[in-house]
Amino acid sequence: MRNNVHVFLLLYGVVLRVGYFLCGDMMSLRETFCAENILSRSYREILYHLQILPDQPLNALGFYLMEKMLAEALGTGVYALRVYPLLCSLLALLIFFYLARAYLSSIGATMALAFFVLSEWLIVSAGLVGPYAADVLTGLLAVFAYEQTKRREFRPRSMLTLTVVGALSMWFSYAGLLVWLAVLLCLTENIITLRYVRRIPALMGLIGVWMVSFMSLYLVCLSHLIQSPYTWSRWEVSFGDAPFWSWSNMDWTIGAFINLFEYPVDFAFPLVGVIFFLAGGAGLVKRNPGHAVILVLPVGLTYVLASLKLYPPFGNEAIFLLPFVYLLIAAGLDWVGARFARPGVWISLLIFACLLIQPVTHSTDAFAAALHGVRAERSRVPPRRGEIVMLGDSLFALNEWESFLRHAPVRNMGIIGDRINDVRLRVAALRARPPEKIFVLVGINDRPGADNVDDLMRQYRRLILELQRASPQSRIFVSTLLPVNQQLMRRHFGVEVRNEDVRRFNRALKRLTAERGIQFVDSYLIMAEGGELPRAWTTDGVHLSREGYRRWRPLLLGVAGL
Repeated sequence: MRNNVHVFLLLYGVVLRVGYFLCGDMMSLRETFCAENILSRSYREILYHLQILPDQPLNALGFYLMEKMLAEALGTGVYALRVYPLLCSLLALLIFFYLARAYLSSIGATMALAFFVLSEWLIVSAGLVGPYAADVLTGLLAVFAYEQTKRREFRPRSMLTLTVVGALSMWFSYAGLLVWLAVLLCLTENIITLRYVRRIPALMGLIGVWMVSFMSLYLVCLSHLIQSPYTWSRWEVSFGDAPFWSWSNMDWTIGAFINLFEYPVDFAFPLVGVIFFLAGGAGLVKRNPGHAVILVLPVGLTYVLASLKLYPPFGNEAIFLLPFVYLLIAAGLDWVGARFARPGVWISLLIFACLLIQPVTHSTDAFAAALHGVRAERSRVPPRRGEIVMLGDSLFALNEWESFLRHAPVRNMGIIGDRINDVRLRVAALRARPPEKIFVLVGINDRPGADNVDDLMRQYRRLILELQRASPQSRIFVSTLLPVNQQLMRRHFGVEVRNEDVRRFNRALKRLTAERGIQFVDSYLIMAEGGELPRAWTTDGVHLSREGYRRWRPLLLGVAGL
């Protein structure tokens, strides 16, 4: 019976990934930039990292070369560029199933496979021109190769295979380097503690080959990655300013780890996910310490490097951790079921169902959105050339934007009183007529404060994701909240939003836009004097006067390129 469930889940995972791959031939802006850096460069330019678009992320050399070869063999269309991510995603599905069966009981493997199959981020990465599916595959391949070598008692032939696979695969995924480091630590520990004295020369040879491969990778690729403008800007907004040894940095690292269970793990109850992640590690330590270590180490190393400000563990950069997180959470649920007999089984199944609700909803939404995109393509209303959409609340609604933006074709989608989720519900209207540019400004009606910024960022993230799906070829500009005049606001509305909280919201928004590859517009900097909105520029402490809009105008014109 359980074997039938496993087969069904595998087939369903294939259907979701292939279906998402086939639904729609439009690329997001980030995919367009990535494709440009693949198609517009010769092999020599790829090898020398001569970027056509230097302010975009520098992906793994193996990823670029593989995409370039497939483009030459299959053509330069969107589907040809997405073949490699799709193949990586399907192969990762099979390897994950093997590891789940090897590490967990049948019930635990079923739970882990369900998480993996229904993960929205893993489904989307199968149809995305980017290295994320390859990152997931590389991490799984590293653990799979290690387990095969261990099963063969580290014999010379298996050690040679592991050496070659590790030395080559690190060129295809930079994130995968962390998993290979975990494999090296586990391999060394096993050979030493189990006293495989005859295997030490093979281990030293493996370390030597991997070191040569890594140093070559550093000289050829990683040194360019470290110096790239994108990396510097990404690092600048990803990490705090606190030193490594401070409590603030520790608090930031713990917060980043918990955020992993919101995005990309995508649980509605992230703390529950954290608890069962830790329980899974503890349960595996008792049952098979080797399995626990190889699953926990990649996650642990990632957040140690994050605390050292060497790796940003957010969004797409954390996707490669998903298999390890899902296996450990499933192990935790399995441990509860085994620990407390029959009641424990029902408790673990209930928690599993609760954790699965959001992945099911979001994976269905992702598939439906892609399918809707195909239908919209067939009945699209031709957009006006250069059309700009102003999407947000009353700060957009209360202005005549066409004359304000030099008679550019503007669609004003500002609505008085709208909050972040209200705007998100209106995103679908963009599918029928995608604009060239979208300006987004919303959040002041959500009354940001010290206790709700994280929740508002979760809402904003969903808004941005749905915008990118609804209008993938549009350029999206996200503006900060404007400052307020607290005295006037209190007098007119009887409520108060502190500018300190507005700045906190804006800092979080800056990190989010950098993560999603969206242009950030710092309107707060232009509109603040003395830390607040001047009386001359506002009618009531929140909304702008004509003078306020005039002050704001040059920034928007410059960003829009008008």
